[in-house]
Amino acid sequence: MVLYPLAQATEVLRFYRDYCRTLPDEAEAYIAMLTSPDGQPVIAMLLGYTGPLDQGERVLAPAGSSARRSPTWSGR
Repeated sequence: MVLYPLAQATEVLRFYRDYCRTLPDEAEAYIAMLTSPDGQPVIAMLLGYTGPLDQGERVLAPAGSSARRSPTWSGR
């Protein structure tokens, strides 16, 4: 899961729209508006990959660098 400040929602949603079109069948991506553990509203991109780890890291990497993330990042 990658968390972004809610102020970046427009940018993140546009990225998500375009990014999902490029994903192989082994990948999945979802988007949600959440409240972070510290109470801040955020937009979250939830990602998964059911193939080999090295391929999944390559396929999902653009989501981690698509926008300025909030300090909270959950991974592996």
